[in-house]
Amino acid sequence: MGISEMRRTGEGIDERSNFIMYHKGEVAGHRGVGFLVKLNLKSQITGFEGISDRIAAIHIHLPNHSKNWTVIQVYSPTEQATRTDIDNFYNNLTEITEKYSENNLVIMGDFNAQVGARAPGEEQIIGKYGSGKRSENGKKLVTFLLENNLTILNSVFRKKPKSKWTWLSPDGKTRNEIDYILTNKVKEFSDTGIIQNLNFNTNHRMVRSCLCESGTKKPRPKAIQMNKTQISNEIWNPITAPEDLMTVATSDIDLKEKYNKIENKLKEQTRTDITKSQQTYLSEETIKLIEDRKNLITKKDKKENQKEISNLSKQIREKIRKDRIIKRNKTLENYISKTGGTKKALKELREQGKEWITKLKDKNRPTISRNKIQNIATDYYRSIYKEQNPNQTKTQLPAKQQNIYNINKIEDIPEILESEVEKSIKSQKMEKAPGPDKITNELIRGFQVNGQNRT
Repeated sequence: MGISEMRRTGEGIDERSNFIMYHKGEVAGHRGVGFLVKLNLKSQITGFEGISDRIAAIHIHLPNHSKNWTVIQVYSPTEQATRTDIDNFYNNLTEITEKYSENNLVIMGDFNAQVGARAPGEEQIIGKYGSGKRSENGKKLVTFLLENNLTILNSVFRKKPKSKWTWLSPDGKTRNEIDYILTNKVKEFSDTGIIQNLNFNTNHRMVRSCLCESGTKKPRPKAIQMNKTQISNEIWNPITAPEDLMTVATSDIDLKEKYNKIENKLKEQTRTDITKSQQTYLSEETIKLIEDRKNLITKKDKKENQKEISNLSKQIREKIRKDRIIKRNKTLENYISKTGGTKKALKELREQGKEWITKLKDKNRPTISRNKIQNIATDYYRSIYKEQNPNQTKTQLPAKQQNIYNINKIEDIPEILESEVEKSIKSQKMEKAPGPDKITNELIRGFQVNGQNRT
Protein backbone atom coordinates (compact mmCIF):
# COMPACT_ATOMS: atom_id res chain seq x y z
CA MET A 1 0.00 0.00 0.00
CA GLY A 2 1.36 3.42 -0.99
CA ILE A 3 0.80 6.51 1.16
CA SER A 4 0.86 10.20 0.17
CA GLU A 5 1.27 13.01 2.71
CA MET A 6 2.91 10.66 5.20
CA ARG A 7 4.49 13.64 7.01
CA ARG A 8 7.42 11.75 8.53
CA THR A 9 10.86 13.34 8.32
CA GLY A 10 13.92 11.48 7.11
CA GLU A 11 14.20 8.16 5.30
CA GLY A 12 13.73 4.88 7.10
CA ILE A 13 12.55 1.27 6.92
CA ASP A 14 10.91 -0.20 10.04
CA GLU A 15 9.96 -3.86 10.36
CA ARG A 16 7.02 -4.26 12.74
CA SER A 17 5.09 -7.33 13.97
CA ASN A 18 2.99 -7.76 10.82
CA PHE A 19 4.12 -5.14 8.31
CA ILE A 20 7.13 -3.24 6.95
CA MET A 21 6.95 0.55 6.78
CA TYR A 22 9.06 2.76 4.51
CA HIS A 23 8.92 6.56 4.65
CA LYS A 24 10.67 9.45 2.93
CA GLY A 25 10.21 13.06 4.06
CA GLU A 26 12.12 16.33 4.24
CA VAL A 27 9.94 18.88 6.04
CA ALA A 28 8.25 18.04 9.35
CA GLY A 29 4.46 17.94 9.02
CA HIS A 30 4.48 18.47 5.24
CA ARG A 31 4.39 16.22 2.17
CA GLY A 32 6.21 12.88 2.43
CA VAL A 33 5.53 9.51 0.79
CA GLY A 34 5.91 5.90 1.87
CA PHE A 35 4.75 2.29 1.76
CA LEU A 36 3.18 -0.30 4.05
CA VAL A 37 4.01 -3.89 3.00
CA LYS A 38 2.74 -7.10 4.58
CA LEU A 39 5.48 -8.95 6.44
CA ASN A 40 4.92 -12.17 4.48
CA LEU A 41 6.29 -10.35 1.38
CA LYS A 42 9.57 -9.51 3.14
CA SER A 43 11.68 -12.03 1.20
CA GLN A 44 10.32 -10.72 -2.11
CA ILE A 45 11.33 -7.08 -1.56
CA THR A 46 14.49 -6.25 -3.52
CA GLY A 47 14.78 -2.64 -2.39
CA PHE A 48 13.27 0.74 -1.49
CA GLU A 49 14.32 3.93 -3.25
CA GLY A 50 13.58 7.48 -2.10
CA ILE A 51 13.86 10.19 -4.76
CA SER A 52 12.34 13.12 -2.86
CA ASP A 53 9.57 13.84 -0.37
CA ARG A 54 7.18 13.58 -3.33
CA ILE A 55 8.47 10.42 -5.06
CA ALA A 56 9.53 7.02 -3.68
CA ALA A 57 9.70 3.50 -5.14
CA ILE A 58 9.63 -0.11 -4.00
CA HIS A 59 11.12 -2.92 -6.08
CA ILE A 60 9.54 -6.31 -5.50
CA HIS A 61 9.48 -9.74 -7.13
CA LEU A 62 6.00 -11.28 -7.20
CA PRO A 63 5.37 -15.03 -7.71
CA ASN A 64 4.40 -16.17 -11.21
CA HIS A 65 5.85 -13.00 -12.79
CA SER A 66 9.12 -13.22 -14.72
CA LYS A 67 9.98 -9.51 -14.37
CA ASN A 68 10.32 -7.52 -11.18
CA TRP A 69 7.69 -4.94 -10.29
CA THR A 70 8.62 -1.33 -9.58
CA VAL A 71 5.88 0.54 -7.71
CA ILE A 72 6.31 4.32 -7.53
CA GLN A 73 4.33 6.35 -5.00
CA VAL A 74 3.86 10.06 -5.74
CA TYR A 75 2.43 13.22 -4.22
CA SER A 76 2.19 15.88 -6.93
CA PRO A 77 2.15 19.64 -6.32
CA THR A 78 -1.27 21.27 -6.47
CA GLU A 79 -2.57 23.60 -9.18
CA GLN A 80 -1.57 26.58 -6.99
CA ALA A 81 2.12 25.51 -6.88
CA THR A 82 4.74 27.34 -8.91
CA ARG A 83 5.52 26.16 -12.42
CA THR A 84 9.10 25.40 -11.28
CA ASP A 85 7.87 22.99 -8.55
CA ILE A 86 5.56 21.20 -11.00
CA ASP A 87 8.30 20.92 -13.67
CA ASN A 88 10.82 19.59 -11.13
CA PHE A 89 8.31 16.98 -9.96
CA TYR A 90 7.64 15.67 -13.47
CA ASN A 91 11.35 15.77 -14.39
CA ASN A 92 12.17 13.56 -11.38
CA LEU A 93 9.22 11.28 -12.14
CA THR A 94 10.27 10.93 -15.79
CA GLU A 95 13.84 10.11 -14.77
CA ILE A 96 12.90 7.22 -12.46
CA THR A 97 10.23 5.98 -14.91
CA GLU A 98 12.77 5.75 -17.74
CA LYS A 99 15.29 4.10 -15.42
CA TYR A 100 12.94 1.17 -14.70
CA SER A 101 10.96 1.14 -17.95
CA GLU A 102 11.99 -2.49 -18.60
CA ASN A 103 10.28 -3.61 -15.37
CA ASN A 104 6.57 -4.03 -14.73
CA LEU A 105 5.71 -0.47 -13.70
CA VAL A 106 3.00 0.92 -11.42
CA ILE A 107 2.85 4.64 -10.60
CA MET A 108 0.19 5.67 -8.13
CA GLY A 109 -0.77 8.38 -5.69
CA ASP A 110 -2.20 11.88 -5.42
CA PHE A 111 -1.52 13.62 -8.76
CA ASN A 112 -3.68 16.68 -7.93
CA ALA A 113 -4.81 16.55 -11.56
CA GLN A 114 -8.11 16.07 -13.40
CA VAL A 115 -7.53 14.10 -16.60
CA GLY A 116 -11.15 13.90 -17.74
CA ALA A 117 -12.45 12.08 -20.80
CA ARG A 118 -10.04 10.92 -23.47
CA ALA A 119 -9.45 12.91 -26.65
CA PRO A 120 -8.63 11.54 -30.14
CA GLY A 121 -5.16 9.96 -30.16
CA GLU A 122 -5.24 9.14 -26.44
CA GLU A 123 -6.75 5.64 -26.75
CA GLN A 124 -3.52 4.00 -25.52
CA ILE A 125 -3.26 6.03 -22.32
CA ILE A 126 -6.88 6.67 -21.25
CA GLY A 127 -9.62 4.06 -21.24
CA LYS A 128 -13.11 4.59 -22.58
CA TYR A 129 -14.52 5.17 -19.10
CA GLY A 130 -12.70 8.43 -18.42
CA SER A 131 -15.00 11.36 -17.65
CA GLY A 132 -15.02 15.02 -16.68
CA LYS A 133 -12.94 18.07 -17.55
CA ARG A 134 -9.16 18.38 -17.81
CA SER A 135 -7.19 20.74 -15.58
CA GLU A 136 -3.75 22.28 -16.19
CA ASN A 137 -2.10 19.59 -14.07
CA GLY A 138 -4.19 17.07 -16.03
CA LYS A 139 -2.61 18.28 -19.27
CA LYS A 140 0.84 17.85 -17.74
CA LEU A 141 -0.04 14.32 -16.62
CA VAL A 142 -1.38 13.37 -20.07
CA THR A 143 1.90 14.56 -21.67
CA PHE A 144 3.82 12.39 -19.19
CA LEU A 145 1.63 9.37 -20.05
CA LEU A 146 2.19 9.82 -23.80
CA GLU A 147 5.96 10.15 -23.38
CA ASN A 148 6.24 6.98 -21.27
CA ASN A 149 3.48 4.83 -22.81
CA LEU A 150 1.51 4.44 -19.56
CA THR A 151 -2.23 3.87 -19.05
CA ILE A 152 -4.58 5.17 -16.34
CA LEU A 153 -6.22 2.08 -14.82
CA ASN A 154 -9.04 4.19 -13.28
CA SER A 155 -10.41 4.75 -16.79
CA VAL A 156 -10.11 1.13 -18.01
CA PHE A 157 -12.80 -0.46 -15.83
CA ARG A 158 -16.41 0.67 -15.84
CA LYS A 159 -17.66 2.15 -12.57
CA LYS A 160 -20.62 4.23 -11.49
CA PRO A 161 -19.95 8.00 -11.20
CA LYS A 162 -20.36 7.85 -7.41
CA SER A 163 -17.59 5.21 -7.30
CA LYS A 164 -15.06 7.22 -9.30
CA TRP A 165 -14.35 10.43 -7.37
CA THR A 166 -11.37 10.30 -4.99
CA TRP A 167 -11.33 13.75 -3.34
CA LEU A 168 -13.98 15.74 -1.46
CA SER A 169 -13.59 19.48 -0.84
CA PRO A 170 -13.63 20.70 2.80
CA ASP A 171 -17.11 22.19 2.33
CA GLY A 172 -18.38 18.85 1.00
CA LYS A 173 -19.67 20.38 -2.28
CA THR A 174 -16.97 19.46 -4.81
CA ARG A 175 -15.90 15.94 -5.75
CA ASN A 176 -13.05 15.27 -8.17
CA GLU A 177 -10.99 12.35 -9.40
CA ILE A 178 -7.36 13.31 -8.75
CA ASP A 179 -5.82 10.05 -7.42
CA TYR A 180 -4.74 7.56 -10.09
CA ILE A 181 -2.96 4.27 -10.68
CA LEU A 182 -0.85 4.13 -13.87
CA THR A 183 0.88 1.12 -15.43
CA ASN A 184 2.65 -0.18 -18.52
CA LYS A 185 1.02 -3.64 -18.07
CA VAL A 186 -2.74 -3.12 -18.33
CA LYS A 187 -3.47 -6.79 -19.08
CA GLU A 188 -1.93 -7.81 -15.74
CA PHE A 189 -4.84 -6.19 -13.85
CA SER A 190 -8.38 -7.45 -13.41
CA ASP A 191 -10.01 -4.46 -11.68
CA THR A 192 -9.48 -0.96 -10.30
CA GLY A 193 -11.91 0.72 -7.93
CA ILE A 194 -12.47 2.82 -4.83
CA ILE A 195 -12.43 1.57 -1.24
CA GLN A 196 -15.38 3.37 0.33
CA ASN A 197 -16.14 4.11 3.97
CA LEU A 198 -12.56 3.79 5.18
CA ASN A 199 -12.66 4.51 8.93
CA PHE A 200 -10.18 7.37 8.78
CA ASN A 201 -10.64 11.14 8.77
CA THR A 202 -9.46 12.07 5.28
CA ASN A 203 -10.95 13.89 2.29
CA HIS A 204 -9.44 11.29 -0.09
CA ARG A 205 -10.75 7.85 -0.97
CA MET A 206 -8.35 4.97 -1.45
CA VAL A 207 -7.84 3.60 -4.98
CA ARG A 208 -7.11 -0.14 -5.33
CA SER A 209 -6.07 -2.25 -8.32
CA CYS A 210 -6.20 -6.05 -8.42
CA LEU A 211 -3.56 -8.15 -10.18
CA CYS A 212 -4.60 -11.11 -12.30
CA GLU A 213 -3.66 -14.55 -11.07
CA SER A 214 -0.90 -15.97 -13.28
CA GLY A 215 -0.01 -19.64 -13.43
CA THR A 216 -0.96 -22.16 -10.79
CA LYS A 217 -1.84 -20.66 -7.49
CA LYS A 218 0.21 -22.20 -4.70
CA PRO A 219 -1.78 -23.08 -1.58
CA ARG A 220 -0.89 -21.27 1.60
CA PRO A 221 0.99 -23.30 4.19
CA LYS A 222 -1.45 -24.64 6.73
CA ALA A 223 -0.97 -23.10 10.13
CA ILE A 224 -1.92 -24.89 13.32
CA GLN A 225 -5.29 -23.50 14.36
CA MET A 226 -5.66 -23.26 18.11
CA ASN A 227 -9.02 -23.31 19.80
CA LYS A 228 -8.91 -19.76 21.16
CA THR A 229 -12.04 -20.16 23.26
CA GLN A 230 -10.68 -23.25 24.92
CA ILE A 231 -7.30 -21.65 25.59
CA SER A 232 -8.82 -18.45 26.97
CA ASN A 233 -11.05 -20.41 29.35
CA GLU A 234 -8.19 -22.55 30.64
CA ILE A 235 -6.60 -21.38 33.85
CA TRP A 236 -2.84 -21.79 33.92
CA ASN A 237 -2.20 -23.13 37.36
CA PRO A 238 1.50 -23.00 38.28
CA ILE A 239 0.97 -25.92 40.67
CA THR A 240 -1.01 -28.41 38.56
CA ALA A 241 0.64 -27.63 35.22
CA PRO A 242 4.12 -28.82 36.24
CA GLU A 243 2.60 -31.99 37.69
CA ASP A 244 1.04 -32.76 34.30
CA LEU A 245 4.36 -32.17 32.62
CA MET A 246 6.22 -34.29 35.18
CA THR A 247 3.69 -37.08 34.56
CA VAL A 248 4.57 -36.97 30.88
CA ALA A 249 8.29 -36.67 31.60
CA THR A 250 8.33 -39.74 33.89
CA SER A 251 6.10 -41.88 31.65
CA ASP A 252 7.37 -44.81 29.57
CA ILE A 253 6.35 -43.40 26.18
CA ASP A 254 8.81 -42.89 23.33
CA LEU A 255 11.35 -40.12 23.96
CA LYS A 256 10.43 -38.21 20.81
CA GLU A 257 6.71 -38.35 21.62
CA LYS A 258 7.46 -37.25 25.17
CA TYR A 259 9.41 -34.25 23.93
CA ASN A 260 6.66 -33.27 21.46
CA LYS A 261 3.96 -33.36 24.17
CA ILE A 262 5.97 -31.17 26.51
CA GLU A 263 6.84 -28.74 23.70
CA ASN A 264 3.20 -28.45 22.58
CA LYS A 265 2.04 -27.71 26.12
CA LEU A 266 4.63 -24.96 26.48
CA LYS A 267 3.69 -23.51 23.09
CA GLU A 268 0.00 -23.40 24.10
CA GLN A 269 0.88 -21.29 27.12
CA THR A 270 3.17 -19.09 25.00
CA ARG A 271 0.37 -18.40 22.50
CA THR A 272 -1.93 -17.45 25.36
CA ASP A 273 0.67 -15.05 26.73
CA ILE A 274 1.18 -13.50 23.26
CA THR A 275 -2.58 -13.04 22.83
CA LYS A 276 -2.76 -11.24 26.17
CA SER A 277 0.22 -9.02 25.29
CA GLN A 278 -1.33 -8.04 21.94
CA GLN A 279 -4.53 -6.75 23.50
CA THR A 280 -5.18 -3.11 22.59
CA TYR A 281 -4.33 -0.43 25.11
CA LEU A 282 -7.23 1.76 23.91
CA SER A 283 -9.94 2.42 26.45
CA GLU A 284 -13.58 1.45 25.91
CA GLU A 285 -14.46 5.12 25.47
CA THR A 286 -11.91 5.52 22.66
CA ILE A 287 -13.13 2.36 20.91
CA LYS A 288 -16.71 3.64 21.13
CA LEU A 289 -15.71 6.96 19.53
CA ILE A 290 -14.00 5.09 16.67
CA GLU A 291 -17.13 3.01 16.17
CA ASP A 292 -19.31 6.16 16.17
CA ARG A 293 -17.11 7.73 13.49
CA LYS A 294 -17.34 4.56 11.40
CA ASN A 295 -21.16 4.70 11.57
CA LEU A 296 -21.17 8.34 10.48
CA ILE A 297 -18.83 7.65 7.54
CA THR A 298 -21.06 4.84 6.29
CA LYS A 299 -24.17 7.07 6.25
CA LYS A 300 -25.40 8.38 2.90
CA ASP A 301 -25.63 12.04 3.97
CA LYS A 302 -21.88 12.28 4.56
CA LYS A 303 -21.77 16.01 3.69
CA GLU A 304 -23.91 16.97 6.68
CA ASN A 305 -21.88 14.70 8.96
CA GLN A 306 -18.47 16.02 7.85
CA LYS A 307 -18.12 18.49 10.74
CA GLU A 308 -19.18 15.87 13.27
CA ILE A 309 -16.68 13.39 11.77
CA SER A 310 -13.91 16.02 12.13
CA ASN A 311 -14.88 16.70 15.75
CA LEU A 312 -14.95 12.99 16.53
CA SER A 313 -11.51 12.55 14.95
CA LYS A 314 -10.11 15.31 17.19
CA GLN A 315 -11.61 13.60 20.25
CA ILE A 316 -10.18 10.24 19.14
CA ARG A 317 -6.69 11.73 18.79
CA GLU A 318 -6.88 13.25 22.26
CA LYS A 319 -8.20 10.02 23.79
CA ILE A 320 -5.45 7.96 22.11
CA ARG A 321 -2.81 10.33 23.55
CA LYS A 322 -4.28 9.91 27.02
CA ASP A 323 -4.49 6.12 26.60
CA ARG A 324 -0.81 6.04 25.61
CA ILE A 325 0.12 8.02 28.73
CA ILE A 326 -1.85 5.58 30.90
CA LYS A 327 -0.20 2.62 29.17
CA ARG A 328 3.23 4.19 29.66
CA ASN A 329 2.66 4.77 33.39
CA LYS A 330 1.34 1.22 33.91
CA THR A 331 4.30 -0.29 32.05
CA LEU A 332 6.80 1.73 34.09
CA GLU A 333 5.09 0.78 37.37
CA ASN A 334 5.04 -2.89 36.37
CA TYR A 335 8.75 -3.07 35.56
CA ILE A 336 9.80 -0.97 38.55
CA SER A 337 7.94 -3.35 40.88
CA LYS A 338 9.44 -6.41 39.15
CA THR A 339 13.01 -5.32 38.40
CA GLY A 340 13.48 -2.08 40.29
CA GLY A 341 14.47 -0.27 37.07
CA THR A 342 13.01 1.33 33.95
CA LYS A 343 15.44 0.12 31.27
CA LYS A 344 13.25 -2.74 30.00
CA ALA A 345 10.09 -0.65 30.32
CA LEU A 346 11.54 2.10 28.12
CA LYS A 347 12.69 -0.48 25.58
CA GLU A 348 9.15 -1.88 25.36
CA LEU A 349 7.57 1.58 25.15
CA ARG A 350 9.65 2.65 22.18
CA GLU A 351 7.31 0.52 20.04
CA GLN A 352 9.89 0.34 17.29
CA GLY A 353 10.51 -2.70 15.19
CA LYS A 354 13.65 -3.84 13.49
CA GLU A 355 15.23 -1.06 11.45
CA TRP A 356 16.57 -1.81 7.96
CA ILE A 357 19.53 -0.14 6.30
CA THR A 358 18.12 2.00 3.47
CA LYS A 359 21.27 2.10 1.32
CA LEU A 360 25.03 1.38 1.33
CA LYS A 361 27.95 2.30 -0.90
CA ASP A 362 29.02 -0.39 -3.35
CA LYS A 363 32.36 0.59 -4.95
CA ASN A 364 31.68 4.25 -4.13
CA ARG A 365 28.18 4.02 -5.63
CA PRO A 366 25.08 3.86 -3.39
CA THR A 367 22.95 0.71 -3.73
CA ILE A 368 19.41 0.00 -2.52
CA SER A 369 19.41 -3.71 -3.43
CA ARG A 370 18.70 -5.82 -0.35
CA ASN A 371 20.98 -8.61 -1.61
CA LYS A 372 23.88 -6.24 -2.29
CA ILE A 373 23.45 -4.52 1.08
CA GLN A 374 23.54 -7.94 2.79
CA ASN A 375 26.67 -8.95 0.84
CA ILE A 376 28.45 -5.67 1.63
CA ALA A 377 27.66 -6.03 5.34
CA THR A 378 28.77 -9.69 5.32
CA ASP A 379 32.09 -8.84 3.63
CA TYR A 380 32.65 -5.99 6.09
CA TYR A 381 32.24 -8.21 9.17
CA ARG A 382 34.33 -10.95 7.59
CA SER A 383 37.17 -8.48 7.15
CA ILE A 384 36.91 -7.54 10.84
CA TYR A 385 37.03 -11.12 12.11
CA LYS A 386 39.40 -12.56 9.54
CA GLU A 387 42.49 -14.52 10.71
CA GLN A 388 45.49 -12.62 11.93
CA ASN A 389 48.78 -12.51 10.06
CA PRO A 390 49.78 -16.15 9.30
CA ASN A 391 53.44 -15.28 9.98
CA GLN A 392 52.56 -14.45 13.59
CA THR A 393 54.05 -17.03 15.97
CA LYS A 394 51.60 -19.12 17.96
CA THR A 395 51.91 -19.49 21.73
CA GLN A 396 53.48 -22.84 22.63
CA LEU A 397 52.09 -24.84 25.54
CA PRO A 398 54.41 -26.46 28.09
CA ALA A 399 55.18 -30.15 27.47
CA LYS A 400 53.06 -31.40 30.41
CA GLN A 401 50.01 -29.40 29.26
CA GLN A 402 50.52 -30.68 25.71
CA ASN A 403 50.41 -34.28 26.96
CA ILE A 404 47.23 -33.64 28.98
CA TYR A 405 45.67 -31.93 25.94
CA ASN A 406 46.51 -34.92 23.72
CA ILE A 407 45.08 -37.43 26.25
CA ASN A 408 41.79 -35.47 26.57
CA LYS A 409 41.64 -35.27 22.83
CA ILE A 410 41.65 -39.07 22.57
CA GLU A 411 39.05 -39.64 25.32
CA ASP A 412 35.39 -39.88 24.42
CA ILE A 413 33.20 -36.86 25.15
CA PRO A 414 31.13 -37.66 28.29
CA GLU A 415 27.33 -37.65 28.16
CA ILE A 416 25.45 -34.56 29.30
CA LEU A 417 24.61 -34.83 32.98
CA GLU A 418 21.26 -33.89 34.47
CA SER A 419 23.00 -31.50 36.85
CA GLU A 420 24.51 -29.72 33.86
CA VAL A 421 21.07 -29.29 32.30
CA GLU A 422 19.65 -27.93 35.57
CA LYS A 423 22.53 -25.53 35.94
CA SER A 424 22.12 -24.33 32.36
CA ILE A 425 18.38 -23.73 32.78
CA LYS A 426 18.82 -21.89 36.08
CA SER A 427 21.46 -19.64 34.50
CA GLN A 428 19.04 -18.40 31.81
CA LYS A 429 18.10 -14.74 32.21
CA MET A 430 14.46 -13.78 32.63
CA GLU A 431 12.41 -11.54 30.31
CA LYS A 432 14.50 -12.25 27.22
CA ALA A 433 13.19 -12.79 23.70
CA PRO A 434 12.34 -16.47 23.01
CA GLY A 435 13.92 -18.53 20.24
CA PRO A 436 12.24 -19.94 17.13
CA ASP A 437 10.09 -22.29 19.23
CA LYS A 438 8.62 -19.21 21.06
CA ILE A 439 9.13 -20.86 24.47
CA THR A 440 10.27 -18.26 27.00
CA ASN A 441 12.79 -18.78 29.79
CA GLU A 442 10.05 -17.97 32.32
CA LEU A 443 8.07 -21.05 31.22
CA ILE A 444 11.11 -23.33 31.46
CA ARG A 445 12.23 -22.02 34.85
CA GLY A 446 8.85 -21.30 36.38
CA PHE A 447 7.52 -24.80 37.12
CA GLN A 448 7.52 -25.65 40.82
CA VAL A 449 6.43 -28.76 42.60
CA ASN A 450 6.46 -28.73 46.43
CA GLY A 451 8.49 -25.51 46.29
CA GLN A 452 11.31 -27.07 44.24
CA ASN A 453 12.32 -26.19 40.69
CA ARG A 454 11.72 -28.94 38.11
CA THR A 455 13.69 -28.91 34.87
